[in-house]
Amino acid sequence: MNPSSSAAASSKAAQGIALRVIAQALEQHLNATPEHNVHWAAVVGESGIDASPTRTWTKELADSLLMVSVAQGFSEGTLLYVHAQPDRYQTDKLVTLIRVKLLCGWRQAFLAARDAWEFLNSERFDSLVLNPES
Repeated sequence: MNPSSSAAASSKAAQGIALRVIAQALEQHLNATPEHNVHWAAVVGESGIDASPTRTWTKELADSLLMVSVAQGFSEGTLLYVHAQPDRYQTDKLVTLIRVKLLCGWRQAFLAARDAWEFLNSERFDSLVLNPES
């Protein structure tokens, strides 16, 4: 690897991985169980038509508490959210990162939430956020 590409790679790693990549990996993980019936996964605050991702996984997020929640959708289905919070005492700084639309009822949505939690605590997730180039 030449020095200029090495510097670019370490600069990219310092910036973090696009949340969109994590959302896509989470969607793939949830799709492994057909009963979850994932309709889509998206980064909160990004338009699905944006040419380039605008939100990234940063060191601050890596040090945060991660949470998964389930909410009733406005139309059919259920929404699953991934949130981050600096620590348990700073609830006012809760940030919603990813939203997943599930075309299933609440019972299956809670099973999907469990699977999302398992993904966030998996080696696959760790390798995504710790080694964005791999």
